[in-house]
Formats: sequence, C-alpha cells, structure tokens
Amino acid sequence: ADRKDAEALKAAVAGAGKFDVVFDNNARKLSDVEPLVAGIEATGGCEQYIFMSSAGVYGPTDVLPLNEATPGDPNSRHKEKLSCENYLDSKGFSWTSVRPVYIYGPLNYNPVE
Repeated sequence: ADRKDAEALKAAVAGAGKFDVVFDNNARKLSDVEPLVAGIEATGGCEQYIFMSSAGVYGPTDVLPLNEATPGDPNSRHKEKLSCENYLDSKGFSWTSVRPVYIYGPLNYNPVE
C-alpha cells in the first residue's frame, strides 16, 4: 500500500496478521506513523516497533554523550521525528527509536563535516 494513502495503509497492515517486529525506516512526520500504528493495533499489536529517527533532533550542545534524556531541539528540521517518538511513547507498546548521526562521504548531499 502507498504510505501516503492512510486508509489503504491501515487496511493493508490490519489484514496482514500480527507482526513480531515492525521496522519503520521512512516515516518523517506523525501523519506517516499514525495509520501504520492504527493498522498494527487492529492486528493485536506487535512485539517491537523500531522507529528510524535522527540525531538531528538534538539541539546544539557540547555535552557528550547524547542520550534519550538529552533535550530535543524544537526548531530542528527533524522536529516531526520527535512528534512521532512522543506519539509512539503514548501508545503503550514496546518501541525503540534509532537516532543515527549524519552519514557523510562521497556524494554527500548534506555538507555537515
């Protein structure tokens, strides 16, 4: 199903049966996560939901290491990822957020080095 078609996505997921693990690596905003979670809930949930977030949710800091208690940056271009994480936290099932740092190298589109 097309992720941008919320009803089709919800129906496709709900009709697939219960999931052990859901690895969500392309949601960028809450409207991407809500129908997927609704479909998962319709199947009875999942054992683990893994959400691909970004280290870009953190604000500027000189304090290292960063961890889940480090405040997010409300002005970050990734602030919607924080909204997704807060939503997942409110759902009451087991979930993990992966916050990779910027990846750089040849053909890098985001010059942050």
